[in-house]
Amino acid sequence: MNEITVPSIVIGHEDDECAGTPSSGVQDVVDALVNAESVVSNVFGGGKPAASPPCGPLSPHGYYGIDEDVVRFIADNIK
Repeated sequence: MNEITVPSIVIGHEDDECAGTPSSGVQDVVDALVNAESVVSNVFGGGKPAASPPCGPLSPHGYYGIDEDVVRFIADNIK
């Protein structure tokens, strides 16, 4: 992680139950990006009730029901 020097965006969902992407990991990733030019992060909440398994796209893991907000956040921070 210390080799990453480009601006970085780190996101998560507070209700993500996928073992590989817990929202608690967002801050860990942010803290590890010590040489990134800049780092922005957000842990999202809300959305629709899950309609797929925890690591599926129709769950908090896939930002189900709030995907437009997530894309807007990413796009705004790329600009």
